Amino acid sequence: MKDAMPFEFPLILGWDATGIISEVGSQVTQFKKGDAVFARPAMENGTYSEYVVVDEELVAFKPDHLSFEKAASVPLAGLTAWQCLVDFGQVKKGDKVLIHTFSLTEKGLREAHDLSATHHAKGKIVITIQ
Repeated sequence: MKDAMPFEFPLILGWDATGIISEVGSQVTQFKKGDAVFARPAMENGTYSEYVVVDEELVAFKPDHLSFEKAASVPLAGLTAWQCLVDFGQVKKGDKVLIHTFSLTEKGLREAHDLSATHHAKGKIVITIQ
């Protein structure tokens, strides 16, 4: 695996982070100590650690309705889905998107609908569940 991966081993795993901000730098303007946040840090080593330093532009407020555990699953998976739909798939207003999935929660259905309503007004998302 060492030869196939451009990482230096041993490698700290993890690409997503969520938690409560413990400190902020002097140039930070959008966040303060105590804010609940989640992020997809741009870092060489992973996020499986007690503390992670993240650039402000890569941090977002954790939605109140999400637990920290669920919020931690959003950054990389969400970014991947966004890139597939918007960047590579070039989904635009009026397009229909079929999401064929094995399992999707009611909340997931609402979030898919919200994406359609907010980013691609009047777009249609069709979801099939097996």
